[in-house]
Parts: sequence; C-alpha cells; structure tokens
Amino acid sequence: MISEEYKKMLMCIEKLSIPYYLETKLREEHSIPKFLTDKDTQNARQNQKAKIAMYNEKIKKYISINYPKLQDEFSQIKPIDHTCDFRDIALNASLFFQQGKQMLFTSLDMPESSSPLVEYYGYLQCIKGAILLELSVDFNFFFKHHGVSPTMKNRNEKAKNEQIRREFYLRADIKKKGVLQALLIRSQGYLGKYDETRFDCYLNGSYKPTLEYVMGLRKADSPNAFLGSWMLSTIVRYEPKKWQSICSGLDGDLIDNIRTFRRNSIPNGLRRLIQSYVAWYNVDNV
Repeated sequence: MISEEYKKMLMCIEKLSIPYYLETKLREEHSIPKFLTDKDTQNARQNQKAKIAMYNEKIKKYISINYPKLQDEFSQIKPIDHTCDFRDIALNASLFFQQGKQMLFTSLDMPESSSPLVEYYGYLQCIKGAILLELSVDFNFFFKHHGVSPTMKNRNEKAKNEQIRREFYLRADIKKKGVLQALLIRSQGYLGKYDETRFDCYLNGSYKPTLEYVMGLRKADSPNAFLGSWMLSTIVRYEPKKWQSICSGLDGDLIDNIRTFRRNSIPNGLRRLIQSYVAWYNVDNV
C-alpha cells in the first residue's frame, strides 16, 4: 500500500514537471522582487549571498579533497544566481522530473520482485532535477555517473549444525564524481543544516555504509535516501535470488526495514531538496 508521504512526493513531482510553474518558482527563489522595501531587499540579497557562499564552500571542499591539483581551473559546478537563465533551467529540470514521475508511477504497478529497480531510476531523475534547481553542473562529469559502486560478497559458511548457510554482504563505496557528489553539495543535510564532518566522511571515502545500516535509518538524509534506493536496485539487478530471499522474510526484519525505508525515507529525502519550490500537500483524501 502506498504511503501518504509517497503520495505527497508524487504530487510535488507532478507540479515540478511543469516548465512554466518551475520557472516562476525559480524566479521567486533566486530573484529580488522589485516591490520589497529597501530593508527587505537588503535582507533578501544577504540571504542569497549566504546561500551562494555556503555552496562555494562545499564546492571548494569537494575539489580540495578529490581534485587538489585543479583548484584554480575547476569549473564543472557552481551555484545559480539571479543572472542565470531561469527559463532554460526550468525546462531542463522539468524534463528530469517528467521522466522521474513516469518511472515512479510505473514502479507502483510492478511487483516487489522488480519495482525497486525502476523506482531507483525514477528517483535518480528527480534528484537530478532537484540538483539543477540550485546548481549549474557539467552533465558529463556529474550526471553521466551514479557516484557510487557496490562491494558485494557471497560467502558460504558452515554453521554448527553442519548446514551450509549463504551469507550476503553489500556495501556502498563512494566515488569521486557523479550524481551523488552533486547531491552532497546540493543537500543541506539533516534538518537543513550543513554538517561539515559528515560531508567530509562522504568525500574522503571513510563513509562505507552497508545495506543493513542504511535500511535501519529512520530519518535518512537526502544522500542516504539516494544510497538506499541505489542499494535496493543493485540487489534486484545483480542478485535476484537474494532479493527473493529477502522479500520472503528469510533475512529476519530486513524486509520490514526496507519497506519502511521505501515508504518514508525515499520521499523525505526528496522533500528536503524541493521544499522551497513546492508545498508538501495534504493528501489525506487522495
């Protein structure tokens, strides 16, 4: 059964897939309205400068960790501002939201044995659209790659009763470039706060989450929501037999954590990125 949070996410994506609506919201978010008083105008400009400064700080950190020799010439990513072409940005972003919406709706009609794969690619396209609402990125450098690769192991272990038990292990290894890296820069972190320590852990490779860890997070931030969806799609792609075992409940409460993650963490991960651009609707009667 689809959760209320998931319904809200789909309704928001529906709005963001409309270019004219998105262009209007971009202008509201990044432009300085002419009707503001001098004091309000000054405050709005200060807020914009603070946001751009935060993005530039994160971009600089990203470059210093992954590409220290390119600091003076690296220009693959930068924050958008009031000088940007909002119409062009809205058109590009809306196309990603349109694709994501179609794939997410398709996944709802699929069985659990295969739906996480289509759901991930729908979520991936929506994440790309959300990134473009705030950042100008080099498509080949960031959007051509997912930004993460799996370490998977299957081990046959002999238990005390001499029966052979197959143990499965999945870990996410963070790469230097890809959608995840742009998302890390775009994401504000849990409750909208920039956590520099957590940001560093992602970028320097010290954060290597396992499937069980991510699925156990009750309040996953946007990067972890992305990683979790990617992990589930990875199992479906490469280990369908193991995924069938998980869905059958043979791995304890893991399947319950996975279903909760899909119902709540995935939509909440996107919510934190788009809440400035679209209301999180009340869909009690939908």
